[in-house]
Amino acid sequence: MYFQRDYYSEGDIMATIPGLDEAIGGFRTYYKCSVDPTFDCPFPATPQNSESTQLRSQSKLSSDQLVVGHQLVEINAENWTSVLPFLANNYEYHDPIVDIFGPETMAEFLGRLFAGSSDLYTTVEDETIVDDIYMATWTMSGEFNGAPFSAPGMSIVKFVEGTTQTYYSRDYYTEGDVMLGVPELAGAVQGFRDYYRSAVDPTYISPE
Repeated sequence: MYFQRDYYSEGDIMATIPGLDEAIGGFRTYYKCSVDPTFDCPFPATPQNSESTQLRSQSKLSSDQLVVGHQLVEINAENWTSVLPFLANNYEYHDPIVDIFGPETMAEFLGRLFAGSSDLYTTVEDETIVDDIYMATWTMSGEFNGAPFSAPGMSIVKFVEGTTQTYYSRDYYTEGDVMLGVPELAGAVQGFRDYYRSAVDPTYISPE
């Protein structure tokens, strides 16, 4: 052994020593008054300072943005209209195939998308919100015009600072995963991937 560390709270020891027990008891009461909303604090209420209020406000905003970002990524044929109120006037959307500008055009795009693929679903796997930017990884599956597919991807959603209005979204995925579900295109995708891996992957053995 070359390293050892023990973790404990000095307070548990101090609480058993006369003269120190009052100090640790007071500190723990003060701490719970500050952070535990369910604790019946014996001290007089003190007004929150502006910094504390701002931090709480930011936490609530981030939580709301997380909900909106999640909705925007996991939209489907039944609920896609619910995200439209959160699209800012200068909203734009991009993926590997299309570029959409404006909330009205986005609404038309989503209407056409789900008209042609009513069973299309996206499932968020991991997500985060930092500085008004939502990011998520996901898997999209279903049928597009009769062709079944499943494709992993990720999304970035940017919010107008301090609001739940989003002005930018981008989905990242590979069209090849969608094309594999189309019999007429699957061979081309598999051929390209075989060619690419043969060129760059030293552990790959081509079936050709």
